[in-house]
Amino acid sequence: MLDEEIATSNVTLDTQNRLMAKIREIYETGQKIKPYIPLVRRGDFWLAVGSGKHRQFFTFATMNDRDAAAEAMAKERRTPLEQLKEDQDFVLGNDIGTLRRASFDSSSILKGLFDVIDAENFGDPNVREELKDSIYQLYLTTMPEQSFRRQFITRKNITGFSTDLLRNFSTTGVKMATQLAKIKYAPLLRNSLSAAQDSIVGREELQPFITEMQARVKQQLNPGERSGADKVGDFLNRSAFLWYLSGASSALLQPLGVFQTGLPILMSRYGPINGARELTKMLRVWDQYGTFRTNPDGSMSFVPPSIANAKGMTPDEKRAIREMIGRDVSQSTYASAMFGYKSIPTEDISSAVQKTKRGIAMATGGLMHTTERLSREMIYLASYRLNRKAGKSHEESVSQAVVDTNESLGNYGQYNRPLFMQKGLGKVMLQFAMYPLHVTLFLMRNFKRMLPLLNKEGKWEATKIFFGTLGTTMILAGAAGLPMFSIVMGLLGWMWRDEEKPQELKDMDYETWWRTVWLPKQIGHMEINGKSLADIIDRGAANALTGWDISSRTSLNDIWLRDVKETKTARESVVALAMEKAGPSAAMILSLADAYEAFGNGDYQKGVEKMSPALIRNFVLAHKYAAEGARDAKGTQIILEGGFTAGELVGQSIGFRSDLLSNTQKLAFKLNALNQKVDNERTKLMNNISREFFNGQRTGNFDGYLKQLDKRDKFNIKYPEKGIDDDQLEKSIEKRQEETANREAWSGMPMTEKNIPVFAESALGGTKELDKRNKEVLERRRKEGK
Repeated sequence: MLDEEIATSNVTLDTQNRLMAKIREIYETGQKIKPYIPLVRRGDFWLAVGSGKHRQFFTFATMNDRDAAAEAMAKERRTPLEQLKEDQDFVLGNDIGTLRRASFDSSSILKGLFDVIDAENFGDPNVREELKDSIYQLYLTTMPEQSFRRQFITRKNITGFSTDLLRNFSTTGVKMATQLAKIKYAPLLRNSLSAAQDSIVGREELQPFITEMQARVKQQLNPGERSGADKVGDFLNRSAFLWYLSGASSALLQPLGVFQTGLPILMSRYGPINGARELTKMLRVWDQYGTFRTNPDGSMSFVPPSIANAKGMTPDEKRAIREMIGRDVSQSTYASAMFGYKSIPTEDISSAVQKTKRGIAMATGGLMHTTERLSREMIYLASYRLNRKAGKSHEESVSQAVVDTNESLGNYGQYNRPLFMQKGLGKVMLQFAMYPLHVTLFLMRNFKRMLPLLNKEGKWEATKIFFGTLGTTMILAGAAGLPMFSIVMGLLGWMWRDEEKPQELKDMDYETWWRTVWLPKQIGHMEINGKSLADIIDRGAANALTGWDISSRTSLNDIWLRDVKETKTARESVVALAMEKAGPSAAMILSLADAYEAFGNGDYQKGVEKMSPALIRNFVLAHKYAAEGARDAKGTQIILEGGFTAGELVGQSIGFRSDLLSNTQKLAFKLNALNQKVDNERTKLMNNISREFFNGQRTGNFDGYLKQLDKRDKFNIKYPEKGIDDDQLEKSIEKRQEETANREAWSGMPMTEKNIPVFAESALGGTKELDKRNKEVLERRRKEGK
C-alpha cells in the first residue's frame, strides 16, 4: 500500500523511516476514533469553527446547508455571524482545495510529513505531489489530533454528520476505491514507465510513445480539476448522444458488431465450426441470462439479461465473469449507481423527479447500453470457453478473452482515448470518432500482418480475419459498404476518363455509374425471393431482407469523410467541410437553428422534425410518411401516400429508414451535386472571361481573355449540353458592362434609386474625403508624367 509507494520513490532509507514513523502516528491516533462512523466528505462546501488544533471542520452537500448550519451555530453563541467571520472564528469555503489548506495549517503532523517530502529529491517531480495526495487522503480518513470526529456527534440538536447511510456508504466506497487503487498501482505504473524509458536508450524514435504513456498515466493518477470547457463538453456530448442515438435502432445495431467483426476473429482463431457454434450459443440471451428477482413486497421483477446473472455456469466461468467486470471488459452499471448515490441524497433518489429522470435515461440510453454490454459479454464468454476447450489455463483464457473482446468491439474506456479526445474541444469534436478509429486500426493491423515479407507468424490468421470482416460487411452493407470502396471506384474512373471527349456519368462519377447503370445492366434481371440481385450486391442482403436501410449504418466505406453539399466557391466548400467535421454537437446546434427558422416561416412539421431527438423524431417521420408519403426539399412527391409498407413504417419508427426511400434520396443528392458542379464551373468560366475582357480593354493586353476562351472551348467539348456559345458570351459581357456603367459606389456602398434616400446623407461624408484623396493621387501622377 502506501509503504510500497514510499519504498519505490527513490528516497534514502532514513527518509523512508521518518515518513513511515509519522504515518504510523496517523494510524495510531486514528484508532481512537474507530468507534465512530468513518469520515465521509459530504460535499465541497465547508465550515471551520474555532482555531488552531481545536478547530472543527464540517462539510456540506450544498451552500445553503452550510450557511444554515453557520447561522444556527452563531445563534447558539449569541454572536452575529458576520462578527464571527470577521474574527476568523468561523471560516467558510466552497471547494475541497481550500479545505485541504485550512486543515494543513492546523495540523502539525501533516506539516511535518509534507516538510519531509519537500526536502527530498524524488527524481520525478510528479512523485512528490502524488505522495502528498495519497498521504492527505489517508489523513482525511483518520483525522488525528483534531476534533474532526466531533462532526459526527449531535450537539444541541444540530447534526454534525450525515445521517444518509446509503449515501455515506457510496461516498466512502467511491473515495476509498479510488485512493486504494492509486496507492496500489501508482508505483507499478511508474516503475513500468521507468523501465520502458530505460529500454529505448539509443532508439530515440520511440520516445513519443513513452511520452504519450507518461501523459496518460499522469492524467489518470492526477486528473486535476475539471474546467468550464470540460463541463460544457460533457453537456454537449450528453445532448448529442440523446439527439442522435436515443432511437431503438442504435441499440439494435450493437449486436451486429458481434457478427461483423467478432465472428471473423473467433472463427479465424478457434476454427470456423467451433467459433460459429460457440457464438451461436450466446444468441439465446433472454432465456439464458435473463432472470426474475423477488422483491421485498413479494412481487417479481425481470432483471436485464447479463452473464453476471446467468445460471448453470461452472465455478471457473463464474470466476471469469467476475474478472471480466474487474478488467473493464463490459460497462459496469454498479459503478454508475455508486456515483449516482454519492451525488444525490437517498430521499431524492426516490422522489418523483429522480424517478422520471431515470425513466427518461432508461428510455433514451438504457437499451443501447444494455445491448452494447451484452454484445461484449457474448464475445468474452464465447472466447473464454473456446480457450478452455483448447487446453489453456483459466488465467490464459481470461487474458485472451479480454484481447478478443477489445479487438472485436473496441475499447472505449476513457483511459484508452488519445489525450486530445479526453476533454475540452477535442472531446466535443471527436465524440463519435472512437468507432471509426477502432475499425481503421483493426483493418490496417490485420492487412499489414497478412502481407508477405513483413511478418513471420500470424499471416494466415490475419488473412482470415481481414477477408472474413469484408465478407460479413458485404452481407450487412453490400459492396458499397466495403472499406475504401469509393476511393477504389474513384481511382478506376480517373484511370479510364478521357478529358478530350464529352463527359458521361461514367467519367463524372464512376461509383454512381457503376452502382446505378453498369451493375443493374449486368445482373439486374436476376432476382432472389423477389429482390434484384443487383440491389443485394450493391446494398447488402440485410437491406433486401428487411426493407430497411441497414447498409448505411454498418458501412465501413465512408466512416471518416462523408459527402457534403456541392457549393459554389472554394470558401463555401471549406466551411461546409469544417461544419461536417466539427462534430455531432455542431450539427445538432445547426438543426436547432433550422427548427427556429422553420417555426418562424410557419412550417411547424419541419420545425418539430428538426428540434426533436431521435427517439421522438423517428415516430414523427413515421407518422408523416404514413399520412402523406415522402417529398423532397422542394415539395415534389417521391413516394405517394400509402406507398410505404407496414414494415417500412415500423422500421422508421425505431430509426431505420426505408431502403427504397434512402437509396432514392442518396441518388438524387449525388446527381444534383454533379449537375451543380458543372453549373458552378460554367458560371466561374463566364465570370473569368468577362473579367479578362474588361482587363484587356483597360490595359490593351488581351492574352488573359484568349486563354479563358481556350478554356471555354474545352468546357464545350466536355459538356456540350451546357456549352457556352458566342451569343451567350456576348450577352453576358454586355450585361456586366451595363451593370458596371449604371452602378455608383459612395464610400464603397453601391447606390441605387431605392437606397439613395436612406443612405445618401451618411455616405456623402466619406465620399468627400475619398474624392479629395483620389484627386491628390491624380495630380501627383500628372506631375510625374504618369
